Amino acid sequence: MSAHAITTVAPPRRAEELLTLPPLVARLPILRELPAFWPIYLWHHRRPWTRRLHHAGSWSCIAGAGLAIALGAWWPVLLGLLVGYGLAFAGHWVVERNRPLTFGRPILAGIGNWIMFALEVGGRLEVHLQVVEEQPRDDWDDYDVGSN
Repeated sequence: MSAHAITTVAPPRRAEELLTLPPLVARLPILRELPAFWPIYLWHHRRPWTRRLHHAGSWSCIAGAGLAIALGAWWPVLLGLLVGYGLAFAGHWVVERNRPLTFGRPILAGIGNWIMFALEVGGRLEVHLQVVEEQPRDDWDDYDVGSN
């Protein structure tokens, strides 16, 4: 076998294995909860239209930031955020029928959104969603609007 053989990493099989942080990053207090939070975040975004609305909202934020830099003005950032959050919240309330995790964990939810966006753009989100769909947990629905 050559020294340049390509090795593949086995896909995660359990929700706890989905997100592994580098040791230095994992030491940051706010990020310690992220690997456990990630499957919950995915569970709350399991329907394709919810993810599409989040994706459009993320592009809205990027466009707002780019326009703000081009114009040298602050208002496009605000507009991008308003449109982005509006689309994301519509995905939760109309499509997913749950409460946005932003209300309970705003920083982790924001980080989760950009991780989901990056995985989706890179074509790797489906593996994460499959693991979560195969191993759902009752406590992941804690924020759902329809739960009693």
